[in-house]
Amino acid sequence: MDNRKILEDVDKLSVAEKILLVGDIWDNILSRQNELPITEIQKLELKERLNSYEKGNEKVKSWREVKKNIKNKI
Repeated sequence: MDNRKILEDVDKLSVAEKILLVGDIWDNILSRQNELPITEIQKLELKERLNSYEKGNEKVKSWREVKKNIKNKI
């Protein structure tokens, strides 16, 4: 795989298209998350963030909502 060629192709995209591409890449990574090692410190941080979210301390939007907003701007 030639990363330079990939980056040249990505450079031709609009900012909104690049953001959507990053989202697609992230979704792909998430689908293979069992391949990623995670440290105990990372697990603790994730538990703390989830706890904060469940208590309603975080203002969040779903990825679907964010992606829809981006697509509407293209």
